[in-house]
This record gives sequence, C-alpha cells and structure tokens, in this order.
Amino acid sequence: MRRRPGNITVAAIAAMSHFPAGAMASDAKPVAGDAGSCPGAVGVYLLERNVVVRKQKWVGRMLLTLTIGGNAMFTDSAQSGIYGFQPFTDAQGVWECLGEAEGSGKVRVMLLDFTSSTAREPEAKIARLDIEAYYDIENSEIAGDAVLRFAPLIANPYALEKFQTARDYPFSGLRLGFSE
Repeated sequence: MRRRPGNITVAAIAAMSHFPAGAMASDAKPVAGDAGSCPGAVGVYLLERNVVVRKQKWVGRMLLTLTIGGNAMFTDSAQSGIYGFQPFTDAQGVWECLGEAEGSGKVRVMLLDFTSSTAREPEAKIARLDIEAYYDIENSEIAGDAVLRFAPLIANPYALEKFQTARDYPFSGLRLGFSE
C-alpha cells in the first residue's frame, strides 16, 4: 500500500522548487561550497580546543558543519554551562570561502546562538562566534582561531561594538568520514 504525501511534504517540495538553496545568496559572490568556491571545505569536522580557565586546563570538543549553499552549524561540548558560562544552544550561521588552491583553503564562519538564564546570570544573551580556519583536503585537517562575543538579546549581531570584550581560542580538528 502506497502512502500519499501529506500537505507538509507537498508544501516543502513546492517551496524548494521555487526557492533553491542558493536563492538568498548574493549574485556578486559564488555560493560557498559551489564549484570554484571552496568545495573542499564542505563537510563535518570534529574540533578540539585546549584552554586555561581560572588556572585550570580544559579540553573542549565541537562539531562544525559547512554545507553547500553557505550554511554552517555548530555544537559544543561546553553547552551545559561549564567553564563558568551560562548554558547555550546549538549555533547556526553562514560561511564563505576566502580562497582554495592546490588541496587547501581558508574559510570564514559566523555563528549565532543564545544563552539560557541561570540564577547567577538571569539575563539571556546572544552569542556570536567568528571563525577563520585553514583546511587541508588531502589530510582532512582543519585549524584556526575562534572569537566569541556576548551581547544582550536585543543587540544587532552585526554591531560588534555592542558586544562584550571578545574571548578567543585556537582549535584544530579532522573532517569526519567512515575511516581515518
């Protein structure tokens, strides 16, 4: 017995046919991940950061996803609120190619997420994470620097002067695959 597609399925297919993934991208720049614009960066990366917080060494793990079409997603092992920060959500954002040649390249990523209220810090915030990273296609490696900023929820995420002092950290990682 064959199921008929529901209204949501039909609406989603209709929307995708009228608004392709790159429809919102500027015509002035190629869409990230398209041919000629860092196609080697597309994928999922397992990242690691080593930081010192209050004289204690911490290791953090993150997942960074870069898609065809310039979307970026980010999940962090510190989301529960360790290191003295408020808990926060997964991040989403955009990425662009800063150049690719001979099996390596450089990307820029901008991600946004939100903190949760706590007894110690009752005001939720918007967080902006800016990343610049170099990747090596042949070795499936990525390394770069991340800059984290927080602001009140009403802040414009593009108005960096409204954000608190930036915190930065280096990271490195590998592209995920079915074998090493």
